[in-house]
Amino acid sequence: MPNLQDVKAAIDEFLGMQRGLSELDVSGYYALFPSGARTDIPISGGWDSEPYPHQYKAGVYLIFSKDLELIYIGKTDSNFGSRLYNHFKGSGACKVVQPGWSKKPHYVVNIPVERSKSHAVSPVCLEDFLINRLQPCDNTRGIIKNSEDGQNGYEITSTIANDADWS
Repeated sequence: MPNLQDVKAAIDEFLGMQRGLSELDVSGYYALFPSGARTDIPISGGWDSEPYPHQYKAGVYLIFSKDLELIYIGKTDSNFGSRLYNHFKGSGACKVVQPGWSKKPHYVVNIPVERSKSHAVSPVCLEDFLINRLQPCDNTRGIIKNSEDGQNGYEITSTIANDADWS
């Protein structure tokens, strides 16, 4: 399973293919369950005390298991706070509200993607690239697979298991 190092390598590859795109700011791990957070990694915030990193920006978010395995990549065109609220809610303790996770989400990492006149990269471009490159276990939409009929072609899946309303 991919981890944050794999994500950073894929982002470097993505940046190498883009003209005029500066380095992207990858946040640290945000602990959804701070009391059970690992002590061997730097934590950039936690559910019980701080808002999501880059809360009011658009971009790509990464969801990791307790073992720091990347399990899902998503995007928001508005802001991280409202989009991630669709996955996690609760006043006080965090509650995972989306069903169907292969492993329980424990950490979120955010990557803000700013649009500018010098480049036209949007969160969906980065999200699609990272999903195809890293193929997290809980993403099914956007992963290019060899066609099952043996033809020289690809098919793109179009749903995410157990949830028809994810974006």
